[in-house]
Amino acid sequence: MRIRDFLLKITGVLLCMAMAAVLVALFFMNRTRNHDRAEELKKQAEELKRQEEQRREDAADLYEDLVSDLMVRNIVCWGDNEMAGNGDASLPGFLKQVANEKLFTDTVNDFSGAMDKEAEPALSVTVNNMGVRNEGMREILVRAGVNELQLAQWTVISSDTDPHNIELKDNISWSTLRFANQDGVRFGSVDIDGIYGTLTVGDGEYDDDHPRFAFVRDEEGDSMSFGAGTQVEIASATDYIGDIPVFFFEDDSADSVSGFVNDLESLVERYTEYDEAEDEDAAAENNTAEDNPAEDISAEGSTLTEAAPEAATTGAADNSIAKETEPSITRAFVVICTAEEDSDLDEALREAFGDRYIRNDTYAYEMSEDSYRKLAEKVFDNLEEQGCFDDVKRQTESAVEQLKNL
Repeated sequence: MRIRDFLLKITGVLLCMAMAAVLVALFFMNRTRNHDRAEELKKQAEELKRQEEQRREDAADLYEDLVSDLMVRNIVCWGDNEMAGNGDASLPGFLKQVANEKLFTDTVNDFSGAMDKEAEPALSVTVNNMGVRNEGMREILVRAGVNELQLAQWTVISSDTDPHNIELKDNISWSTLRFANQDGVRFGSVDIDGIYGTLTVGDGEYDDDHPRFAFVRDEEGDSMSFGAGTQVEIASATDYIGDIPVFFFEDDSADSVSGFVNDLESLVERYTEYDEAEDEDAAAENNTAEDNPAEDISAEGSTLTEAAPEAATTGAADNSIAKETEPSITRAFVVICTAEEDSDLDEALREAFGDRYIRNDTYAYEMSEDSYRKLAEKVFDNLEEQGCFDDVKRQTESAVEQLKNL
């Protein structure tokens, strides 16, 4: 019995030692597994962090590409007091705000979230305010490059670089033009029969708002005499060709309804004729003389060269042309006027410009920020319906889709 009891005790001790050894082994194995698991989790966390940083970098690169490649057309706003604005408020200012909000807010928010920072530089539409208070339609037609600027009297430009007062007229009338003094729309560089210089405010004024101009030649040379009617070439006259124009005038900018409408049509045609040659080239590529002659493009039987000016003048797009070529947004424009409802001017503008004409009820000195904002929303909607921002929307939607797939 003693031997058996001894053996049982020895067996128990050995079992306890074996169990202890197993427990110790399990402890160290579990510790190793936990350590390995912790290391794996750490590596996974570092990889996730690296991937997230990479996604942020890829999102930033994608946003930078979007900003640099964005196909957004600038908007140029021509007009008198109404376009110039009332104090700090103006249609161009609010049009820029509305366009940026409606076109880019969601996109900027998406990218800001993906990059974990505010998206900069911000996507934005450029809106140029070329409105000038106290200018009539003739002065605006010259600034826009529709009418030619000419000298109104005989002038001797001396060989020195001192300013020489000159008076200006246009090719429509011999009466002297009076341009309002506004920094943002000065003529800048000009050329008078080969003499280059700058137009600046000269001595004496017609009145407080309309200065006389002086010509300052860039360098000394021979003194030269120029007769009345000598053309003055304005370097900045065509700076805005190719932009989307918006025209906003008071109803007293011309002497008559027909004169006002004709002047507005001249301004519109200045811009809408810009792509006519390109449209004709595109149509020629898609319609050969053998398969689809140009004379068959229009459903009404008009040729392309006949239909394009009509669309430019009336604002009525030729749907049959649009089927053959991509619609040109160069003809997109908006005309706004403070015309009384159902007045002769209101009816004439509606007849001339169709849906692209917006009637306004309020003169500039009565316009508030709220009224400018509401008008800006109407202008944006009008331009949007004409397809002005289709390319922008396609680009932003494509960028957001690529962002989701990062």
